[in-house]
Amino acid sequence: FAIGGAGIGGLAAKAGIEFNEMRENALLAFKTMLKDGGRALGFWQELETFARKTPFELPELVGASQRLLAFGFKVDQVLPILRDVGDAVGAMGGNADMVHRVTLALGQMKARGRATAQEMLQLTEAGIPAWDILADHIDEVIGPEKAARLREAMQRTIERLQLPKSQGGQGMTPEQAREAAQAKL
Repeated sequence: FAIGGAGIGGLAAKAGIEFNEMRENALLAFKTMLKDGGRALGFWQELETFARKTPFELPELVGASQRLLAFGFKVDQVLPILRDVGDAVGAMGGNADMVHRVTLALGQMKARGRATAQEMLQLTEAGIPAWDILADHIDEVIGPEKAARLREAMQRTIERLQLPKSQGGQGMTPEQAREAAQAKL
Protein backbone atom coordinates (compact mmCIF):
# COMPACT_ATOMS: atom_id res chain seq x y z
CA PHE A 1 0.00 0.00 0.00
CA ALA A 2 1.64 3.19 -1.13
CA ILE A 3 0.72 6.77 -0.49
CA GLY A 4 1.41 9.09 -3.34
CA GLY A 5 3.70 12.06 -3.03
CA ALA A 6 0.73 14.42 -3.16
CA GLY A 7 -0.87 12.60 -0.20
CA ILE A 8 2.25 12.83 1.92
CA GLY A 9 2.73 16.45 0.94
CA GLY A 10 -0.87 17.22 1.87
CA LEU A 11 -0.46 15.59 5.29
CA ALA A 12 2.76 17.51 5.92
CA ALA A 13 1.11 20.79 4.90
CA LYS A 14 -1.86 20.10 7.21
CA ALA A 15 0.47 19.30 10.12
CA GLY A 16 2.43 22.48 9.46
CA ILE A 17 -0.74 24.58 9.38
CA GLU A 18 -1.99 23.00 12.63
CA PHE A 19 1.37 23.64 14.32
CA ASN A 20 1.39 27.27 13.17
CA GLU A 21 -2.16 27.71 14.43
CA MET A 22 -1.24 26.22 17.83
CA ARG A 23 1.86 28.42 17.97
CA GLU A 24 -0.08 31.60 17.18
CA ASN A 25 -2.77 30.77 19.75
CA ALA A 26 -0.14 29.99 22.38
CA LEU A 27 1.78 33.20 21.64
CA LEU A 28 -1.41 35.22 21.92
CA ALA A 29 -2.24 33.60 25.25
CA PHE A 30 1.29 34.10 26.57
CA LYS A 31 1.27 37.73 25.36
CA THR A 32 -1.99 38.28 27.26
CA MET A 33 -0.77 36.52 30.40
CA LEU A 34 2.69 38.10 30.42
CA LYS A 35 1.53 41.49 29.10
CA ASP A 36 4.57 41.65 26.81
CA GLY A 37 4.91 40.29 23.26
CA GLY A 38 8.69 40.04 23.43
CA ARG A 39 8.56 38.18 26.71
CA ALA A 40 5.89 35.87 25.29
CA LEU A 41 8.05 35.04 22.26
CA GLY A 42 11.09 34.45 24.47
CA PHE A 43 9.09 32.12 26.72
CA TRP A 44 7.74 30.26 23.67
CA GLN A 45 11.30 29.71 22.43
CA GLU A 46 12.40 28.44 25.84
CA LEU A 47 9.38 26.12 25.90
CA GLU A 48 10.24 24.78 22.42
CA THR A 49 13.80 24.05 23.54
CA PHE A 50 12.55 22.43 26.72
CA ALA A 51 10.07 20.26 24.78
CA ARG A 52 12.89 18.86 22.62
CA LYS A 53 14.62 17.62 25.79
CA THR A 54 11.58 15.87 27.32
CA PRO A 55 9.33 13.01 26.34
CA PHE A 56 6.33 15.34 26.46
CA GLU A 57 4.88 17.04 23.41
CA LEU A 58 4.96 20.80 22.96
CA PRO A 59 1.15 21.24 23.01
CA GLU A 60 1.00 19.43 26.38
CA LEU A 61 3.71 21.69 27.78
CA VAL A 62 2.00 24.78 26.40
CA GLY A 63 -1.21 23.78 28.20
CA ALA A 64 0.63 23.05 31.44
CA SER A 65 2.48 26.38 31.20
CA GLN A 66 -0.73 28.31 30.60
CA ARG A 67 -2.35 26.52 33.54
CA LEU A 68 0.53 27.41 35.89
CA LEU A 69 0.58 31.03 34.72
CA ALA A 70 -3.20 31.29 35.14
CA PHE A 71 -2.91 30.03 38.72
CA GLY A 72 -0.43 32.80 39.50
CA PHE A 73 3.00 31.25 39.09
CA LYS A 74 5.62 33.65 37.76
CA VAL A 75 6.97 32.99 34.27
CA ASP A 76 10.45 32.27 35.64
CA GLN A 77 8.96 29.57 37.89
CA VAL A 78 7.15 27.69 35.11
CA LEU A 79 9.99 25.84 33.39
CA PRO A 80 11.66 24.72 36.64
CA ILE A 81 8.28 23.46 37.87
CA LEU A 82 7.64 21.69 34.57
CA ARG A 83 11.11 20.14 34.74
CA ASP A 84 10.42 18.80 38.24
CA VAL A 85 6.92 17.64 37.29
CA GLY A 86 8.32 16.01 34.15
CA ASP A 87 10.98 14.21 36.17
CA ALA A 88 8.44 12.96 38.71
CA VAL A 89 5.84 11.96 36.14
CA GLY A 90 8.45 10.42 33.85
CA ALA A 91 9.81 8.33 36.73
CA MET A 92 6.32 6.91 37.16
CA GLY A 93 5.94 6.19 33.45
CA GLY A 94 3.31 8.90 33.32
CA ASN A 95 1.75 10.68 30.41
CA ALA A 96 0.20 14.02 29.47
CA ASP A 97 -2.85 13.35 31.62
CA MET A 98 -0.63 12.88 34.66
CA VAL A 99 1.22 16.14 33.90
CA HIS A 100 -2.17 17.86 33.69
CA ARG A 101 -3.30 16.40 37.03
CA VAL A 102 -0.07 17.38 38.81
CA THR A 103 0.01 20.93 37.43
CA LEU A 104 -3.68 21.33 38.29
CA ALA A 105 -3.04 20.22 41.89
CA LEU A 106 -0.05 22.56 42.19
CA GLY A 107 -2.09 25.40 40.73
CA GLN A 108 -4.95 24.80 43.13
CA MET A 109 -2.51 24.85 46.05
CA LYS A 110 -0.98 28.09 44.75
CA ALA A 111 -4.39 29.71 44.30
CA ARG A 112 -5.58 28.71 47.79
CA GLY A 113 -2.30 29.53 49.45
CA ARG A 114 -2.35 26.15 51.20
CA ALA A 115 -2.50 22.45 50.47
CA THR A 116 -5.68 20.57 51.18
CA ALA A 117 -5.95 16.82 51.53
CA GLN A 118 -7.61 16.75 48.10
CA GLU A 119 -4.56 18.21 46.34
CA MET A 120 -2.23 15.98 48.35
CA LEU A 121 -4.31 13.01 47.22
CA GLN A 122 -4.16 14.20 43.59
CA LEU A 123 -0.37 14.34 43.79
CA THR A 124 -0.16 10.96 45.53
CA GLU A 125 -2.40 9.36 42.92
CA ALA A 126 -0.02 10.70 40.28
CA GLY A 127 2.86 8.90 42.00
CA ILE A 128 4.35 11.90 43.79
CA PRO A 129 5.05 11.12 47.47
CA ALA A 130 3.42 14.36 48.58
CA TRP A 131 2.80 13.27 52.17
CA ASP A 132 6.42 12.14 52.56
CA ILE A 133 7.64 15.46 51.16
CA LEU A 134 5.40 17.33 53.59
CA ALA A 135 6.57 15.16 56.50
CA ASP A 136 10.20 15.88 55.63
CA HIS A 137 9.53 19.62 55.86
CA ILE A 138 6.77 19.80 58.47
CA ASP A 139 9.05 21.47 61.04
CA GLU A 140 9.65 24.33 58.59
CA VAL A 141 5.94 24.67 57.91
CA ILE A 142 4.41 24.62 61.39
CA GLY A 143 7.38 24.78 63.74
CA PRO A 144 9.08 22.04 65.72
CA GLU A 145 6.69 22.02 68.71
CA LYS A 146 3.54 21.68 66.61
CA ALA A 147 5.29 19.14 64.37
CA ALA A 148 6.16 16.99 67.40
CA ARG A 149 2.53 17.16 68.64
CA LEU A 150 1.28 16.27 65.15
CA ARG A 151 3.61 13.26 64.95
CA GLU A 152 2.45 12.10 68.40
CA ALA A 153 -1.20 12.48 67.39
CA MET A 154 -0.60 10.48 64.21
CA GLN A 155 1.14 7.73 66.19
CA ARG A 156 -1.76 7.57 68.66
CA THR A 157 -4.20 7.34 65.74
CA ILE A 158 -2.26 4.43 64.24
CA GLU A 159 -2.14 2.72 67.65
CA ARG A 160 -5.90 3.13 68.06
CA LEU A 161 -6.48 1.56 64.67
CA GLN A 162 -4.42 -1.42 65.85
CA LEU A 163 -6.03 -1.55 69.32
CA PRO A 164 -8.41 -4.50 68.83
CA LYS A 165 -5.54 -6.69 67.63
CA SER A 166 -3.20 -5.53 70.42
CA GLN A 167 -5.80 -6.56 73.01
CA GLY A 168 -5.57 -10.17 71.87
CA GLY A 169 -8.20 -10.03 69.19
CA GLN A 170 -7.71 -11.54 65.77
CA GLY A 171 -9.04 -8.53 63.96
CA MET A 172 -11.75 -8.80 61.34
CA THR A 173 -9.69 -10.20 58.47
CA PRO A 174 -9.68 -13.87 59.60
CA GLU A 175 -13.42 -13.76 60.34
CA GLN A 176 -14.17 -12.13 57.00
CA ALA A 177 -12.03 -14.75 55.25
CA ARG A 178 -14.03 -17.56 56.94
CA GLU A 179 -17.31 -15.95 55.92
CA ALA A 180 -16.11 -15.52 52.35
CA ALA A 181 -15.01 -19.16 52.22
CA GLN A 182 -18.41 -20.31 53.54
CA ALA A 183 -20.19 -18.12 50.98
CA LYS A 184 -18.28 -19.84 48.16
CA LEU A 185 -19.58 -23.26 49.28
